Amino acid sequence: MKLLRGQRLHYLSRITVTIGFAVAMATPTASDAAEIRVLTTRAMNHVLTELAGAFQHASDHKVALILAPPAEIRRRIVSGETVDVAMSGKGHFRIHAVA
Repeated sequence: MKLLRGQRLHYLSRITVTIGFAVAMATPTASDAAEIRVLTTRAMNHVLTELAGAFQHASDHKVALILAPPAEIRRRIVSGETVDVAMSGKGHFRIHAVA
C-alpha cells in the first residue's frame, strides 16, 4: 500500500514521537546503559532499524526490536509481556506511560 505524502508524514511523525519518548525516558550514561525493548510490526523494521542504530551510536543504550504481526503484539501485551515501547498500526493500543 502506497501512502500519500500527508499520510506518510503523519505516520513518520508518530514513529518519531514514540522513539523520542523512549529516548527522553532514558538517561544516556555509561553506568545506566540499558536495553530498550521495542515490540512493533514488521512494517516498521526498516525505519526503526535506522533510528535505533542512530540512537545506539549516540548513547550507550541498546535497542532490541521485536517484530510481530499486530494481533500477536496485542496478545503478548495482554498476556503480560514487558516491553518499553509497543507500536502497532492497527489502533489496538492507547498510549500509557509508566515511569
